[in-house]
Amino acid sequence: MYEQLLQERSALQVHASSYETGREAQIDALLLSEIGWTWYYAADYEHTRQCCERGERVLRQASVNGGPAWARLYFLQSYMLWQEGKYDEARHAANEALHLFEEMLPEQRHQHGNAAPLTRMRRTLEGDPVDVARTHRLLGALASSVGQLTAALMHFNTALSILEEHDHKREVAHVSCNVGYVHLQKAEHEEAQLFLRRARSMAEQIGDIPLTAVIYSNLGVLTERRGDLSEAENWLKRSLALAEQTNDQVYLSTRNVILAAVYLDEGRLSDACTCIGRALTIGRSIRNAPCIGLALVTLGNLRIAQALETQAEQTIHRNGTNSSESAKKQERYRRYLARAGKTLQRALTFDRLEAEARNRGQLASAQVSLLQGDTETAQVQALHALKKAQQYELTWLVARANYLLGMIMSAREQQVVHQYFEQALQVLRKCGMRLETARALQSYALVLLQYNETPEVSRQQALSYLQEALQIVYECHATLDQQKIEGIIADSTFDHGA
Repeated sequence: MYEQLLQERSALQVHASSYETGREAQIDALLLSEIGWTWYYAADYEHTRQCCERGERVLRQASVNGGPAWARLYFLQSYMLWQEGKYDEARHAANEALHLFEEMLPEQRHQHGNAAPLTRMRRTLEGDPVDVARTHRLLGALASSVGQLTAALMHFNTALSILEEHDHKREVAHVSCNVGYVHLQKAEHEEAQLFLRRARSMAEQIGDIPLTAVIYSNLGVLTERRGDLSEAENWLKRSLALAEQTNDQVYLSTRNVILAAVYLDEGRLSDACTCIGRALTIGRSIRNAPCIGLALVTLGNLRIAQALETQAEQTIHRNGTNSSESAKKQERYRRYLARAGKTLQRALTFDRLEAEARNRGQLASAQVSLLQGDTETAQVQALHALKKAQQYELTWLVARANYLLGMIMSAREQQVVHQYFEQALQVLRKCGMRLETARALQSYALVLLQYNETPEVSRQQALSYLQEALQIVYECHATLDQQKIEGIIADSTFDHGA
């Protein structure tokens, strides 16, 4: 339709004045940007890029050096570059768009208030504050991707202020979802829930299916963080069902990864493997580096879970297992860890990974090194991950890094152990992250039990932590965690009795 309109307009622009030529060139460039958006939503970034280049040629041929059409092209380019993981280039393009959109605003103030309503394209040509808000929203999303969460909130709040002033409910719903997601990254779960509920109410009211799918996914992450795995699974399945309606390939890939993480928590490793396979297939088909990298990080975590499952089986059945079977399971354990390490190493070579995904991959790599007995490498990796988590304001990953460092320091027989666990537990309890709290308690208890001369009071404290952790994972239906903790309790009781 847009292509046909362009052809019809071209036939009419034969004897236009230079002013009219410039004006018409901007309209043509805006039409080309709309064609570009159709390719963008199909995850075809090559055709998106071609539309942008055509639009630029049209503007240059008409000697148009600035204005809203250039701004719209920069805006589209920024979205495309973002999805390709080129965050610096995307931010540069978005800032160019913002500058040009803002330049138009003084002109808009002189428009007559009783003028007839304008189409979106005409509003852009006349200078539309909503275009400024949309660009702030984009800059917020880019800042969130690279771990600049405070800057992200600043951009989102600016966008919200403009959109609420102009009563753009659909856009307000989108930005509310963005704000909720940033609070989710910062582990500010009460604030996240507030904004996500607001976004959900508005999105369902106006019937915005793609946005509703994103909100359901974020609610799934929120409930998973709080340890309600069955509800998280339900939200994510609803999100995937909606994403399939719109055939959004990027969201189909990322939502499969998030669902896989819930399955890992539940101990459903086969289901997790299926979801990761789907995510990787989609990511590779659309050549989306952030999607592929995210799926590989989760695949690495699956390999770690498979290794720990093998270890737990060996512990549970050790009395009825002969030496040959035990050796096979030990070899399988080592093989899973080796595969995990290679997968995570490959994932971290993607320089287009988003900040949170990269940080989770770094922590998983440190865990693999620890499980393989390479405590020196594990310490270096974990300290680096801790520094990055602090830099990116990823509160819950700071806590995870702290209790992982506690385990590493203990394995290296260093004394600064307790403070790491205590800091982690304080943060995780405050954030209401029940399953992560249980894992920190389990790790702390193991450290307390492994001292050669642990006083009875420390042993009792360790068992208390294990009982608390066991209660949490039982309520969360986290099967693998439950098996592991039960094995630790059985071992510690047996050893003490012996």
